Amino acid sequence: MTIIAMNKNFSTTSFPWHTDQWRQIESYKDKLPHALLLTGTTGLGKSAFANKLAQRTLCPDGLNHQSRSCSSCRLIESGTNPDLLIVDSSSASKQILIEDIHEVRSFLQMTSHLGKGKVVVIHDADKMNSSAANALLKVLEEPPVGKYLILSSSATSMILPTILSRCVKIKFTPPSLPSIEQWFKQELSQLNTKNPNKDGKDLKDANSGALDKLLQDDLLLSINNSSPLSILNMLQNGKADLLHRLNDDLDDLTNFNSTKFPAYKDLDLIEIMDLLLWRTEKQILSKFNQKQLDETKPLFALRSLLLARRSMLMRKLNINRELLLEECLLAIPHLSQIPQIPRT
Repeated sequence: MTIIAMNKNFSTTSFPWHTDQWRQIESYKDKLPHALLLTGTTGLGKSAFANKLAQRTLCPDGLNHQSRSCSSCRLIESGTNPDLLIVDSSSASKQILIEDIHEVRSFLQMTSHLGKGKVVVIHDADKMNSSAANALLKVLEEPPVGKYLILSSSATSMILPTILSRCVKIKFTPPSLPSIEQWFKQELSQLNTKNPNKDGKDLKDANSGALDKLLQDDLLLSINNSSPLSILNMLQNGKADLLHRLNDDLDDLTNFNSTKFPAYKDLDLIEIMDLLLWRTEKQILSKFNQKQLDETKPLFALRSLLLARRSMLMRKLNINRELLLEECLLAIPHLSQIPQIPRT
């Protein structure tokens, strides 16, 4: 069963690109919709926004919450607020089950301990299985007064349309590239101050100067949909360098085979698929620009295959990693003289 509890790492960080979303929340004044769905790609801080919104909703000052001195906020800080429930699938089966939603329903039926209502936050709502989704739908059909549901999702296509229709949506979009660069420089500067060495290297140096070249790093921006937190995470865990190494290896397919797969085991399948899609789409664009339209046909066929396999991954189907990669990579050499991808 998925663990339902206060998140030990309950982040309520505010990000500079959340201005419009907070403005939408403030427009509701004290009449917050009973069900909200935060949508947008991974890495935009939706979870932190949901947590902060829950905190402000339960605060005696309401959405005008400014400090953390009230009893509700102190209990949230300690992880013991009885009016707040966090559903997070990341700590267990990575799937939200019907038992979890039954727990949510029971929680919402109880009287508020502190008198400001009750709030349930469901992170990654797209991870509900079909039984859980149908159970949540029943909760949404009969919303209890003074009880609020805050859902977040990076894959709304995986959520039942009937659930989507019963939620007020708050959309998150990537910030502009100059805004990303400014925030990114500030963030890494703070990280370097707190942790000046990483295995004997400065964090900036350890990531191959990616900070200075961020706006020119089309691969990193595209793979992460220009989402700042995803980019930062890739740089911190070394995946950015790994992704670029794989991209370089793919430039010479004559020497690339399945024996090299283990070298990239730390990359998620979705990340590898997105890299292959990025390469293919760059090649299609190159052919169009050169008016070589006939040569785009096999590229479009490859793109269709990659999209189909990516869809399978998104649907959490049981897939053999090596077989999927081999199928996709074997399709590439059949294309005659795929051009080198221009360096940006």
